[in-house]
Amino acid sequence: MFITAFNVECNESLLLEIKQPQAKEILQKFEFDFEQLASCLRVEDNGGKLVLLNPFFQTIQLKSHYDESTGNLSRPATPPHGMLTN
Repeated sequence: MFITAFNVECNESLLLEIKQPQAKEILQKFEFDFEQLASCLRVEDNGGKLVLLNPFFQTIQLKSHYDESTGNLSRPATPPHGMLTN
């Protein structure tokens, strides 16, 4: 499985290759929901590598940054631990 991300502001593109059977396992974790999979993609600050975060850790992260009093969701500057791929 190949996942490609493009930067629309410049001519940069990133590629993430995931070998079988890990690709099938990852798709099953995301229940073949490609929008959810795309929402878990991040570019590492140190090296610009495209990574796919574990959706379980992503859910925990989103819940921990939700402010119930304002209804706002703040995003941390760095991705949480729990990457599915290196």
